[in-house]
Amino acid sequence: MGRVTASHAIHPEISSLRDLEEEQQKRVSEQRSALTRKEEEHRRLLEKKRQTILSEETQTLSEREAEEQRSLEQESQRRLHDVSAAVQALEDAYTSTSKPLADALIARVMDTAFFTHV
Repeated sequence: MGRVTASHAIHPEISSLRDLEEEQQKRVSEQRSALTRKEEEHRRLLEKKRQTILSEETQTLSEREAEEQRSLEQESQRRLHDVSAAVQALEDAYTSTSKPLADALIARVMDTAFFTHV
């Protein structure tokens, strides 16, 4: 019977060790789960930060593009104004110098006496 008593004395220790091992495995599992949650949260935060940066860069590019478009439109309007002014100056020059000469020449050609001198 001495043996049975010894095995009963050992059995509670084995059972206690198993309980301790299960407890440790449970803590390890909980720690893994907590770590996994933290990693997922970290990934979400990084993705959110990346999206924020992309949105800011997109906004900045859109603003630059709009500013460049306004600048191009202003330059185009300025050039159109310059060309219109140049055309008007040519028309004014023609009206003040060439047109009277052309009108006089036409009037002279239309005069029948012109052909008698030729």
